[in-house]
Amino acid sequence: MPIATPPAHQAPQPAPPFKARTRSFEYAQHLAARPVDVMPFLTATGERAWAKGWNPSVLLPESGPEGEGAVFTTPHTWWVCTEFSAPENGRPARITYAHFTPGRDLTTIHITLAPEGEGGTLARVRYAWTGLSGEGNAFVEGQTAAGFEQDMREWEADLNATLRQRK
Repeated sequence: MPIATPPAHQAPQPAPPFKARTRSFEYAQHLAARPVDVMPFLTATGERAWAKGWNPSVLLPESGPEGEGAVFTTPHTWWVCTEFSAPENGRPARITYAHFTPGRDLTTIHITLAPEGEGGTLARVRYAWTGLSGEGNAFVEGQTAAGFEQDMREWEADLNATLRQRK
């Protein structure tokens, strides 16, 4: 009796390559203090003064002022300050953070602070999100211009309220 040949099976096909989604928005804020006076409020611990619910755990530096190279965490997210430079020779102050939420996204936040009027600051804030998974891509695609603008307006109002109290 001949032995039956098993039916042919197709070899498993590799999963299609992952294609990260990215999205970026920028907003201009008008702040009620000079750039050098705003900068301390844009550190991990400085934001506690005005950002509701903000309570990071600072890993570096262990003590002293935060700035470039600072590393901290918030629930589920790792942060690093990659640039923290004061205004110099007419160049605006620059602050950049990158944060990584494992399995979801990598986000960069670029902030420039330039003098505006008498004692004010024009802050340009740009967020760029990149998805690291299907879930991350859905998160990135959920970022909207209207939502970003609302978040930035709230940030501007809360930071200004704190800056005005400190004068």
